[in-house]
Amino acid sequence: MNVTQSLDSPTLSQAFNGQATTYVFAVVGLIWYCFMWAISILGLVAAYRSRPASLERTADSAPGVSILRPLKGLDTNLYENLESTFKQDYPNYEIIFSVADENDQALTVVQALKNKYPDVKASSIIGEEVVGVNPKVNNLMRPVRAAAYDILWVIDSGVVVDPGTLARSVDVLTGFPTSQSNKTISLVHHVPFALIDEDKIGSRLEAAFLNTNHAKMYIAINTVGVESCVVGKSNLYRRSDLERVNGSLIPVRSQIASTHEPIVYGLAAFGKFLAEDNMIASALWHELGLRHDLSSDVACNVVGNMSFLDYVWRRIRWIRLKLSNYLWFPAMDIRATPLYPLALS
Repeated sequence: MNVTQSLDSPTLSQAFNGQATTYVFAVVGLIWYCFMWAISILGLVAAYRSRPASLERTADSAPGVSILRPLKGLDTNLYENLESTFKQDYPNYEIIFSVADENDQALTVVQALKNKYPDVKASSIIGEEVVGVNPKVNNLMRPVRAAAYDILWVIDSGVVVDPGTLARSVDVLTGFPTSQSNKTISLVHHVPFALIDEDKIGSRLEAAFLNTNHAKMYIAINTVGVESCVVGKSNLYRRSDLERVNGSLIPVRSQIASTHEPIVYGLAAFGKFLAEDNMIASALWHELGLRHDLSSDVACNVVGNMSFLDYVWRRIRWIRLKLSNYLWFPAMDIRATPLYPLALS
């Protein structure tokens, strides 16, 4: 066999192709590795950047805020979670608790806190208004209407917050300081942060996930601000903005009125979504052209007793919620969904 025949042999050709493929995968892997490090550094810098001191407002000058806390049953750390809203260092707010059932055990905790803090304006609403499959939306329908103020702060029952959270969040929502950004902010949210009170493997995995991979991606994506990315554990937005959106994600100026059935606007429009928090944020972003921002606070969630299987099923639920949004609006997540597993690696 001569040299020319040897070089053209299938064995050498396959070997060369194999090396080229390996090289391509290596380069792609290196680029992705550098990208993930860049995301981590961006999230770290954003998390530790200096923040201006909150404005000192009086009861007359502070925008009123209605804090809405939908409840169901006795969540882990419920007393401390709810008490944190009574202890907000802000001069003008009310708290509205809501439950679907008059026999809900959470009402006992609420009443104890009302007795402890009689100077805080707090009320309870019993009974849901069913507008869709999402029980949280059903539970919030009446409180949203009953709220005395336009600014709503919706907080999950499992979340505990710092006393200065409301003041700093209102600063961001109202554009203080004005030199910090030229964006019009419609929603302020807080990074989910897990606290552990039970030494269980599932609890530790949940904390490791939320406080590392999820936190860095969450902060980085919101710092870049190329798309709406909101988890609804603790969100502030205006009722007047909510009443202008319908969950279609079509800009208001491009929407065409339907002659067949009336279009539902406001909170009721999101009763059909399982992940209503993400969809409300996306609607404010896409339909009104408004943006979101993070305050310097975190939404602390005491994980409680979580087994390994509990953790697995929780992650499965997250994926299902993501897929449910994809089924409603394929274009919304199709760019990010294929990269989702790699982003959490």
